[in-house]
Amino acid sequence: MAPFAILRTRHALTAGVCLAVTAAMVGCSGDAGKPPLARVSGTVSYKGKPVESGRVVFTPVVGKGGDTGQSASGMIGPDGSYSLTTFEENDGAILGEHVVTVDVTEKDFKSPEPKADGTIDYTMPKQLGPKKYTQVESSPLRTTVKEGSNTFNIEMTD
Repeated sequence: MAPFAILRTRHALTAGVCLAVTAAMVGCSGDAGKPPLARVSGTVSYKGKPVESGRVVFTPVVGKGGDTGQSASGMIGPDGSYSLTTFEENDGAILGEHVVTVDVTEKDFKSPEPKADGTIDYTMPKQLGPKKYTQVESSPLRTTVKEGSNTFNIEMTD
């Protein structure tokens, strides 16, 4: 075989190996192990008024698309709006049926700072909404997250 033909064969082989390694690296990173997600946002109101503080949690119903059990949550803003996060900020919730829970808390609640000895004096924030919405077992709220963008507005009653 001519020397140039050997060099061409080596370059082609090296390029092929590099391409295969690069493809394998790309395939091993990213979202390969994560379930499919869709963006979810909305507003929360209680007795017709926007809730100003708290948290919304979407808990998947196993067997209805939520086999991973990975919940999504979002903080409620001062205007009652929320946007869900599962893995990365505002990435949404897994596809499928969910039970929705809502914790309405004090607007000005701040997490306590650790003391010099490393301990924390922690007091739970005061719950301001109906208790039935705070537990998966008692919440009447259900929704199905579908591909694309989902809006789920929550109106709580007593």
